[in-house]
Amino acid sequence: MARSTDLNTFEVTTSLLTASGSLKRYAKEAGAGINPGTLFDVIQSLIGAFLIVNKLKSLSDNPSATAMIHQQATFALELSRDWPEDEHLGVARSALRKIIEGLAVGADMVAQSTC
Repeated sequence: MARSTDLNTFEVTTSLLTASGSLKRYAKEAGAGINPGTLFDVIQSLIGAFLIVNKLKSLSDNPSATAMIHQQATFALELSRDWPEDEHLGVARSALRKIIEGLAVGADMVAQSTC
């Protein structure tokens, strides 16, 4: 039985753009103590995920892409765990959590199909 994700492609693309935009603002303001290369890489990975989602008609039709996007959002959130707090980082983390929670079903589908 096919299961779908809790988010649609529009919601994921919006959250990815919100997270990457907020991280760009964070880099300009509070992110001074963070390696600029790391921030750049995280932002670029989210933009790359956005480009992938933007080409999909449905997330449930491509569980591999859904799992990759879930993984990118999880990685970005985990990486930012110890960064100095700031309102822009809070917005980015919230958008990433929305993706992680909403795509968990799709990521679980891939994990189950590989077992």
